[in-house]
Amino acid sequence: MSVVGNVDLGVTKMIDDVGPGTNEIMYYTIVLTNNGPHAATSIELTDTWPIELNYMSDFASVGSYDNTTKKWDGFSLAAAGSATLVITGRLNNVATNLTVTNTITITGLDQVDTDPSNDTDEAILVSTLAIVHGFDVAMVGQTAVVVWANRIGDRDGGLQCLSA
Repeated sequence: MSVVGNVDLGVTKMIDDVGPGTNEIMYYTIVLTNNGPHAATSIELTDTWPIELNYMSDFASVGSYDNTTKKWDGFSLAAAGSATLVITGRLNNVATNLTVTNTITITGLDQVDTDPSNDTDEAILVSTLAIVHGFDVAMVGQTAVVVWANRIGDRDGGLQCLSA
């Protein structure tokens, strides 16, 4: 259904840390703005949540976000109005220097959007550290010796022992 009146919705997506390490928490902030000239109704945005990230939580200033469908919907915006969605996630155990792209797109509204060029945005991160926790068991005569190590990868993918 198309409601009389054109709008220009624009979306931006930002990440608080473009170089997170493994298991670090990050926050994606999505801001939707109605540049007018009319109100926008039945708005829906779709997020592409990468498999490299674990979803933790979200907060929407209006409407709701469904982590299963990856949709933010159930709201309207007056002309010159804006809405914010913050999604919290954690980077899975991934290789160093892995590029992860997360995209948000306006996928529905009742009106005609007069400028589709600002209907999609993405946030890109590059993993910087691979954290490895582990231990070794060595036999010294009849005695088992356990050595615990925390190691962290540098940007070149090499590992160094931080403690043993």
